[in-house]
Amino acid sequence: MEGIWLRMSTAEPGTCRIKATPAAIATGRVAPATPVSPALAEQDSMAYLAIRRAPEGTSRWEVGAIGHGPHGANLGKRIAAQIRCWAIDHDATPDITLHPATTPLEALPTGLAITKHDSIMLLTWH
Repeated sequence: MEGIWLRMSTAEPGTCRIKATPAAIATGRVAPATPVSPALAEQDSMAYLAIRRAPEGTSRWEVGAIGHGPHGANLGKRIAAQIRCWAIDHDATPDITLHPATTPLEALPTGLAITKHDSIMLLTWH
């Protein structure tokens, strides 16, 4: 599921990570995909990547998101959108290109632009 995390990092500015304690997982209080899981945070809300066992007769696991707070449902939908992108092409890789800092952002392809003093690093997917 590293591909989901990488996609989120390049598409969602609020991407961070959460670390669930073993006690929180054991009691069912949280159900992250892994003990250290990608998450989205925004104001007083967050959502994180989660997994659960699928119903009998289907695939073994379902991947989704759990949200908390007033904007948690929306953040969960945004994580779900990244899961769908990943599911379409597990093998997609990011392209990283550098452009002069004077390049207008409107002239660049859609992607994550990281602006520095001398350059703009652009991450896109292929």
